[in-house]
Amino acid sequence: MGGGRVDTWRVALLLFLLWLNVPARGIRSAPSQSHRYRVECAMEADLMFVRGREAADAGNYDYAIAIFRDILRQSPDHVKSRIALRGCELEKFRERGGGFKAAFIGLLKGIGPYLRLLISTKSPEKQIEAAEQFLMNYPTFRPVLLRLAKALSKLRHYEAAINTLEFARQQSPENVSILVQLGETYAEKEDYRKAARCYEEAVRLRPRDRFLAERLKDLNAIAHLKSTGLEESKSYREQIRDEKKAIALEEEERLLHTTEEVAAAIARLQARLKEEPDNANIFIRLGDLYLRKEQYDFARACYEKAHALNPTFVTEEKLSDLEIRLLTIAEEKAIAAARATPDNADLQAQAREATRRRLDFAIRTYEDRAAKHPTEIPLRHQLGMYYFERGTAEDIAKAITCFQRAVVDPRFRENARFMLGRCFARDERTRDMAINQLEQALKLVLERAPLSDRAKEIQYNLAQVYEAMGDKSKALAWYKKVFEIDAAYRDVSRKVAQLA
Repeated sequence: MGGGRVDTWRVALLLFLLWLNVPARGIRSAPSQSHRYRVECAMEADLMFVRGREAADAGNYDYAIAIFRDILRQSPDHVKSRIALRGCELEKFRERGGGFKAAFIGLLKGIGPYLRLLISTKSPEKQIEAAEQFLMNYPTFRPVLLRLAKALSKLRHYEAAINTLEFARQQSPENVSILVQLGETYAEKEDYRKAARCYEEAVRLRPRDRFLAERLKDLNAIAHLKSTGLEESKSYREQIRDEKKAIALEEEERLLHTTEEVAAAIARLQARLKEEPDNANIFIRLGDLYLRKEQYDFARACYEKAHALNPTFVTEEKLSDLEIRLLTIAEEKAIAAARATPDNADLQAQAREATRRRLDFAIRTYEDRAAKHPTEIPLRHQLGMYYFERGTAEDIAKAITCFQRAVVDPRFRENARFMLGRCFARDERTRDMAINQLEQALKLVLERAPLSDRAKEIQYNLAQVYEAMGDKSKALAWYKKVFEIDAAYRDVSRKVAQLA
């Protein structure tokens, strides 16, 4: 009887656990079922994301937030949903005023989730849930964002953790603790180049911090070893026992100045290929050297061979960058021919077509890169530059979005402000915003180079905006500032005489 009762209780407990959707200990799905479940979750996440985006577009942020959180519970690395979730939370936060009052209310509402976050140190899953609950009311609170990213990293959801930290970095671009945690997350993901970039920025902000400097050296060393296929070695010399090989490899890494040095480096690499015909890194280096010699067919062949041996983002990027360069060369030739014969309509059309081909390919390339690496600010910044150059109304709107994201990065802030000013200047309804952005860009430039060409360019653009707005006195004042620095700059002399 006693054994029967025990069996009954076991069955009852198992049924109860199944009802709660909690996996009983020791029960695991078959690998094929697990894989199928992940695929179904990914498909369901994409369908749910569309519903969430529609709700967000309609201004129904509460419903959209609920959908995006449901997606992330099932698929934590669904980057689009995480970006959209933070965006919806920010919109709600701004609707409440976005200032001290909204932050204070968010803190009050988040006391419960914050306490759960602090006491759930042994359960990353519970920490993630508590953090997300808190961020619904105060999405920019840095301590919670950092804890959320750490919990996601513990579960190896590195993309989700990186996205969270990049969002935190947008709010506080010069916060060293965010940069350090972001760098360590990249290191855990074994992306040592990006980890080193984070520490480079941290060292720039704290140049006297010895720990940061030492960690940066370590990451650069690891990145170098990894990129040259030496990450398994205990030391540089242990991997390369042949002293002559070591010397040759060191010479390849140093800066090559003359044509003869480049040719000698190519010969060394070709000799190494006879011993290591499947080494993709050698083909990449060869491609780079042929590119310097402007031997584009050889460069393309090397990159294609490297990609065939080891298809990576690096080889894809090399090939597409080479294509952009070739399209640029073709465009320059077409433009030169058109300028030489300005009355030839066919040559003018060919020049326009060459420009269109280059821009269309470059934009497709950088859109693809930005989609694969949504947190990479340099890609967004360059994509914005291409959008602006193509210049349709739709392109300008997309460029504005790119530059607004790039402005949080100190490396691109100055140019992003300047480009936002140029974008806003295209529309008479946003020219006041153009002036604001140009003035902010000018302030950044004047701090480092008050007499530079960029300073003159921004002041000239300010004058143009005021002139387009019909404010001739302010336009003249800005043209005069340029005239005082450089009377030969563009047509500033004529502008001053005309408006005066």
